[in-house]
Amino acid sequence: MRQRARVHPAEVREVDARAFQEARAKAEMGDASAQYEIGLALLKGRGVFKDPKDVAKWFRKSAEQGHARGQAELGAAYANGQGVPKDVAEATKWIRKAVEQGDAGAQADFGTAHASGMGVPADVGGGIEVVAEGC
Repeated sequence: MRQRARVHPAEVREVDARAFQEARAKAEMGDASAQYEIGLALLKGRGVFKDPKDVAKWFRKSAEQGHARGQAELGAAYANGQGVPKDVAEATKWIRKAVEQGDAGAQADFGTAHASGMGVPADVGGGIEVVAEGC
């Protein structure tokens, strides 16, 4: 039986930090996918300390370039008041943009919002339909 190699947590942090720096360089050059990845790393603390204000900044840069996951995550940031003021209308706007691009996670969020009436008129049937489209 083969033994798995053990990875020291410090080695993982070093790899994450290196990946973060590489993505940051691309993000600063305007790469929307890298901007999304920087936002995600800042949200989860991968290779860097968590920073909610910077999370929203990088998701916004990505979202404004039409990156669907960036739009969905920026919508979630507005929905939760994470790094930006809580704003249900702004959350709905960004999540809707991601839905229009076929993002399944955003479709689930948007369907839930419809079903519960969060930021949009309550419509359980419409919410189920939106969620089903994402499946």
